[in-house]
Amino acid sequence: MSKTTETKFDRLIHEKRDLGRIIEFLNLDGKEKTKEDINQYFVSQRVSTDTNYIDKLLEIAISNQLVFYGKPIFEGKKTIDTYKPTRAGKRIYRGILCQQEQAQQI
Repeated sequence: MSKTTETKFDRLIHEKRDLGRIIEFLNLDGKEKTKEDINQYFVSQRVSTDTNYIDKLLEIAISNQLVFYGKPIFEGKKTIDTYKPTRAGKRIYRGILCQQEQAQQI
């Protein structure tokens, strides 16, 4: 009966890694992305298909000022939620890249 349970610490590590993935995705081409774009990216990377998890990650990213959340209005009064990284998010993204490069050098 070796049932593994995810501790709070494990969950925090996974969330930090996945926040880094969101910021990395938003930095790919500098364009604003919708939640659907982020969902498709997570599915394509085999990270998660749980939209509630992605919503939670976006809330964390917004509250920590890593991601800018806007609602531009398009023709026909239609609104689309878009996300782009803030300067803090870009710094964290670069920090994650630096950590990965240092790990590869070891």
